[in-house]
Amino acid sequence: MGEMVEVDSKGRIVIPIHIRNTLGIEKGAKLILEIRHSEIVITRLEPEPAKEDPEKLESFLQSIPKV
Repeated sequence: MGEMVEVDSKGRIVIPIHIRNTLGIEKGAKLILEIRHSEIVITRLEPEPAKEDPEKLESFLQSIPKV
């Protein structure tokens, strides 16, 4: 299951810290937002290696619903 976030009055969302840490997303990271069917997909423009161990990353990736 995914993570619920709320859109603020300026249209912003916060990516939860455990997701940022797992994927190595830090301040200033460049992200691409795309619409795929009825979903928003967020991808790093310049991927960096994940900071967590591979088992945690794999577990997180398996928790994301498949489309």
